Amino acid sequence: MWKKLSTIYELKSETNKYLLQQRFFEYKMNPNDNIATHISKVETLAQQMKDLGEPISDVALITKIICSLPDKYKNFITAWDSVSSEEKTLENLTARLLKEESLQDHWDSSGNFKPDLLVDSHWAYLLFNSL
Repeated sequence: MWKKLSTIYELKSETNKYLLQQRFFEYKMNPNDNIATHISKVETLAQQMKDLGEPISDVALITKIICSLPDKYKNFITAWDSVSSEEKTLENLTARLLKEESLQDHWDSSGNFKPDLLVDSHWAYLLFNSL
């Protein structure tokens, strides 16, 4: 009886690993999510994998976050490729993506500046004086 229960548990555990890995590898950023939520969802999946004995390396986690971004981040991805290996950390990626998201929020789809979204008047001063 014990052997049968053990076998069932092992099968269930392997199935859970398979399903979680599938969710991790197929995951794409939800268009309604912001960057912080996106990163949190990927990190949660990675933690769940680790809890099942299948840890995800930092490099794989960073790669997953980048590869699951929508097309509007393609220029960011190109810029990230030029970052040195030592600076390609999860913390650095998160900070840069949050900054990129903030910058994108200030421009509409036609490339026009939306000043009504600015909170920091110093940012507005710097931006307009550089034009």
